[in-house]
Amino acid sequence: EFKGETLTPLLVGIITGFLMCIPIGPLGILVFNTKINKGFWPALFAALGGSLMDFVYFISVLTGLSWFKFNPVITITLKIVGIIFLIAFGIVKIVRCTKKLETNTQKKLAKGLVSSFLLGIIIYVSNPTLMVTMSGLAATVKSFHFFSESFSNNLLLSIGLAFGSAAWFLCLILVIKKYKKKIGPLFFMRANQVCGVLIIVCGIYLSTNIF
Repeated sequence: EFKGETLTPLLVGIITGFLMCIPIGPLGILVFNTKINKGFWPALFAALGGSLMDFVYFISVLTGLSWFKFNPVITITLKIVGIIFLIAFGIVKIVRCTKKLETNTQKKLAKGLVSSFLLGIIIYVSNPTLMVTMSGLAATVKSFHFFSESFSNNLLLSIGLAFGSAAWFLCLILVIKKYKKKIGPLFFMRANQVCGVLIIVCGIYLSTNIF
């Protein structure tokens, strides 16, 4: 039987991972192109490659942060900065139009499941901003003390993040499968806008914890 303390980091990770991946980036474009050109399973394996790296990056950042003890001043500062970042990021997603998706972004799509998985990893690690994003995200989550600090909780949080990431990409693949002929740039623009609203709501909710 799982205790609430055990489930909390897992649930926080799943929600964080799902919301984090909604904005369409290089991996999302790869998954889209792979589904269109190669089918369901290669697209899913490409997504899983990215989700694996979500786990690796996040557990690495959390392990590093666990060496530091945040005093109340640093904690409240991280909370405020994190909330400002979330709300600003959400506003940008709402007002900024998504550029037309290029279906030839990846000139050489993976031919098999293993190569799709590896390509997902390569596309993920080729993004130079991810470590900064993961560090900021991890510091923000840590500052809110949703659960006690321990390696097992950090592990569950990272596993949840990977599952949340994979869940979003699975949803994306299923939507593409169902609406393949109708889907276009407008879909991705709307997805980013919905993501922006959700992120803003999340930021506002978290701000109530400060007061």
